[in-house]
Amino acid sequence: MTFLMEYELAKTSEAGGMIRAKVFSFTRLAWSILQQTGGANRQFVTSTGIQMLLRKVIEEEKEKFKVFKKSE
Repeated sequence: MTFLMEYELAKTSEAGGMIRAKVFSFTRLAWSILQQTGGANRQFVTSTGIQMLLRKVIEEEKEKFKVFKKSE
């Protein structure tokens, strides 16, 4: 798909070509943005970490959760 878009961009350009134009798929665009902003180097929370965070929030806010009050 991106090759076809690059071809269309080059074909319809009044300059007869393209300079600095990039055509990305959404996945490649996201990867490029992460690379440029340093987000690809960040550590993300694992599924175990998410479970730990949820457990902590539930424990701290258990009075607000009627369903979890019964599980004590």
